[in-house]
Amino acid sequence: MNGRTGLDAFVARYGSEAPEVIWTAALAWIERVAVDARHQSGQRWQHHPDGELRRLRRELAGGLMLARLAAALQEEDNSLERDLLLEAHAAAEARREQEKRERLEAERARLRLAARHASREASR
Repeated sequence: MNGRTGLDAFVARYGSEAPEVIWTAALAWIERVAVDARHQSGQRWQHHPDGELRRLRRELAGGLMLARLAAALQEEDNSLERDLLLEAHAAAEARREQEKRERLEAERARLRLAARHASREASR
């Protein structure tokens, strides 16, 4: 299974919750990195601060990559929801306009009929 297939399977499994699941995983990853750094780096930090910083950056990069993925998936979901909402509003507006046209046409027909009836009554 390649990466894209795996991601597609993951999104299919979790659906609209996929971004939140990935976001939670990203936060847990970043938290784990911070806790590990706090507990393990005492001596190493004093003797190799640059190495510890590189290690911290490298480990945080994975969590941040997951966070970027979660944000991108959530943006995509939000965009789809916005598009669907806009389509629904447009359809509702078109329906209201159609109903308004139909009411106006019915009113015109009623008025024409009333005018004809009044004209016949006047000619008697």
